[in-house]
Parts: sequence; structure tokens; C-alpha cells
Amino acid sequence: MTQPPLSTVILPGGIINYTVVAENPGLSDITGATITNPLPANAVYVANSASHGGALNNRAVTWTNQTVPAGSNVTRTFQVRVANSAEPGDIVINTASASPAQQPGGHYTVQGGIEAATCGFSDDFEAVELGRYWTTYTTNNGRIRVAENTNFTHSGRRSIWLDTDIDQGAINSHAAIILHADLTERTGVKFDFWWRNDGDELHADDGVFLSDDNGANWVKVFALNRDYLGNYHHTTIDIDAEAVAYGLTLNHQFKIKLQGYDNYAFNGDGYAIDDVSLSCDSQTPNLSITQLVSTAQPLIEPGDAITYTIVVANDGSGSAQAVRILMICRLISTAPTWTKL
Repeated sequence: MTQPPLSTVILPGGIINYTVVAENPGLSDITGATITNPLPANAVYVANSASHGGALNNRAVTWTNQTVPAGSNVTRTFQVRVANSAEPGDIVINTASASPAQQPGGHYTVQGGIEAATCGFSDDFEAVELGRYWTTYTTNNGRIRVAENTNFTHSGRRSIWLDTDIDQGAINSHAAIILHADLTERTGVKFDFWWRNDGDELHADDGVFLSDDNGANWVKVFALNRDYLGNYHHTTIDIDAEAVAYGLTLNHQFKIKLQGYDNYAFNGDGYAIDDVSLSCDSQTPNLSITQLVSTAQPLIEPGDAITYTIVVANDGSGSAQAVRILMICRLISTAPTWTKL
């Protein structure tokens, strides 16, 4: 898995605000949950900054006895200060977890608010576990695996399997992986992936779904049908076009869900997913500079003040970072000329 570097730079002593969202897409309320967020390395907890009664315990911010309503989420926040011992180039990575991990009606997952993929993201699932930009959703006996079996990969040794943990279950089960993405001010967004159907009958809940409100509401934009039974198929979804069609906003709460729904284990049922990527139009800055000079009097005398105004404009499609503005001032003194009469 690859992910472009984040652009945020914090100096030692700087404050970082963290948001943790605990989701429950299931059909029943989750009660008595504990949300735990260990402090990142090189970070110091800001006293009393945790919302909703959170407390620091053994270098972890913890919320106990929490309730997560069915089909909803809860948000918890806290602050850390970057330690003075942090060195240039250090990266502060935040993780969070919750328990219990399963309740009747569905599983829920927890993610740090800043853990969002950006354009340029890709995942071939060769790691043993899902990366930090993914969350999962299952109901009943739904199961999600990073499986190592080259008979069911598009490339490499591993792929994602969406199935159930029993054969011929009494009821169907959901199994989904969800990519959290920050698509703020991005254009030309494309979601690209490879998939194969291994016996799953087509249901309304099989497919690719999009959300722009952190998963509170979903729209289906692609059906994982049976036309490619047992063979990998390449699909590219035009996120821009789908957003326009369904009135979605490309923002920092955007989610892409790949979901299967059935009652048999892989490969009598289920789907395999591999080689996922997210691409966008390139963002290139285009800078121009304008210099203005003004004085109080038309004729400049020694000791007069000169005001320089420098305006840097960017009419490109991307932000410019680490811009250096260099101005060279040259003073020319002209001696008076005398003429003998």
C-alpha cells in the first residue's frame, strides 16, 4: 500500500487536534463500549482536553461505558502537544481502537479523524492486515479476510475476500471494506479496482456505494454482477460524475464501500477484491508576482520612506508550498553636478 505524504507540518510545542469517530452501522445500539486512543510517539497530552469525560491512563486517552446508537456514530476529541524532543522529519501517527468489536446486528470500527486517503493512494493488499485508511462493515456471519492464495489474486500473493464464516447460513450477511478519503477541492477523481465473483447471486446490497457524510447515508453506483463469474474484471468508477448524479460533495468525509451480501463461504459464494487505487487530476500551482512602489512625495529626498508592496497570486489548480520570495533593493546615489559661470 502507498499513500502520498501529508502536507501538515507541526513544530515542537505545536498543538494537534485529534477527532475519533466510532461507527455502528448495525441494527442494534452498542452499549458499554470502550474507546481507546494511545498517544502517538513524541506527543504530550494536553490536560483536560478530552471531550465527553475522556481521561488519560497509561499514555492512552480512554472513554469508557460509551453508547453508540444503531446506524450512527459518536465523535470524541482531544489534543496533544508535539514534544520539544521531536526532531525534524519525525512523523506523528495516531491510532485508535474500540471494544467490544461486535454486537448483534453488525460490527463497528473506529478510525482516527485524520486517517484519510488522498489522490495517488493505492493498495494491492500484500500486507497481512488492512491499512489505516480502511474500515470494515459486517452483519451476522459476514467475514473479511486478507487472504493469501494466488489462485484468487489479480496480482501478487494476497487479495481481499468478502464472504461468510459458515456455509448456507440461515440468513444472508454483509461483508464490506470502506475506504475513507479526503477529496476536498479535487477534480477528475477516479476509483479503480479489480474484482471477481465466485458464486455470489446478485443482490441489491452487492456493489460499490458512496457517502459524503462519513457513512451516515449511502448511494449505490455499481453492481457486482455475475457476468464475470470466476474471472477478474477491471472497473473504473468516475467519482466526479457519480457525485454530480447523486448530489454528493467531494469533501473530507467521503467514503467508498465495496460490499458483498450472501450466505456461503468463499469460493462457493463471495467476492475477491484486488489492486485498488484512487486518482485525480494533477494540481499544479501557477504563481505570478506584482510589485508596487509608493512614496509620500513625488520627489524622494534623503530620509524619505519608500513603501514596497509585493503581491503573489496563484491561479493554478494546486497549492504552492515552501514558496520563497526574494527582493533585491539597490540604492543609486547621484552626486550634484556644478557648472562654473
